[in-house]
Amino acid sequence: MWGPVQSDGKDVLNPIWNQHKSAIEKCIEEEIHKYQIFPPLSSVFNAFTLSCPAVKVVIIGQDPYHNKGEAHGLAFSVQQGKMPPSLRNIFKELNREYGIMRTNTDLSDWASQGVLLLNTALTVRENCPGSHIHIWKPFTSEVIKMLGGMSGIVFMLWGKHAQQYECMIDNKNNLVLKHSHPSPLARKSFIGNNHFSQCNAYLITKNKTPITWV
Repeated sequence: MWGPVQSDGKDVLNPIWNQHKSAIEKCIEEEIHKYQIFPPLSSVFNAFTLSCPAVKVVIIGQDPYHNKGEAHGLAFSVQQGKMPPSLRNIFKELNREYGIMRTNTDLSDWASQGVLLLNTALTVRENCPGSHIHIWKPFTSEVIKMLGGMSGIVFMLWGKHAQQYECMIDNKNNLVLKHSHPSPLARKSFIGNNHFSQCNAYLITKNKTPITWV
């Protein structure tokens, strides 16, 4: 059906994907016949347009936006339309840290710099958040574990769902940043965490180019 996008002639996720491909494809094909799912199949693996060795930052989300025309394969990102509340709070924090209010809701420029915007479910039923977590979790958990075994990567874990993956990350050789979810419904405000500037400071210590966030 489809799979992670190839990079530089080879698919670094191929061994993991091959273990789960049949089960995932079967479930998704059944879902397509019954429900509207997002994002479009052509966008499901957009987060993997970068090869994993090029990843400098991993931001873990739960699942895609579940309204029509929003999700396009990158966690927290939307190509067009109304800005989701979580993304608005992310931009407020960027403005607090850098004094610039980002308005472009498409985070593809982050991805091109080595930010993996990874939802733990790569698809979702329309208006049904969390509906495909069980389908994708075995695959995305292994991806996170693989990345967590590398070194010099910044992991941003926002909220309890993302933080359950902390145990898969080698925090001696990577930087793990934890805070509340950017949703305005979170008990603790997302604003004030300084994650973006902390991330760049760490990347500089690893002789990596910092991310242009805004």
